[in-house]
Amino acid sequence: MGVKKLLNIFVAISVTFILFIVGFFALTPKDIEVSGLKNPDNLVADSECVGNACEVESSVSMTGVVEIVSDNEVVTKQTHQLEDDSGVILAYLQANDDKLKLVEGMGVEIKGVRLSLLIEGVPVIEVEEVRFK
Repeated sequence: MGVKKLLNIFVAISVTFILFIVGFFALTPKDIEVSGLKNPDNLVADSECVGNACEVESSVSMTGVVEIVSDNEVVTKQTHQLEDDSGVILAYLQANDDKLKLVEGMGVEIKGVRLSLLIEGVPVIEVEEVRFK
């Protein structure tokens, strides 16, 4: 083999490698979904709050398992909590009827309003609608 042919093979391999690397990073998802976060993207982050009060209320939709509140010393009006599959509390829940009691221990999607309150860094949701998942 001549030097020119070896050089052409080296260039072809180098270009292929560079295209592979560029393609890999172009196709890699930039926003990786992480489960178990206390503040999903549709909620106000702790850093945007002063003390336990946040300025913004927003409509939210979240999925998880509804459980009875485990720590009654900290939580007063909130009767239930929404947990992910590993038991991390995603939100404290309150409702003006028995809809949460009816879905205890079940996987659901809740829709409601995020109140301007955090309890130990966890948002509070006034539940308006519950759907089975």
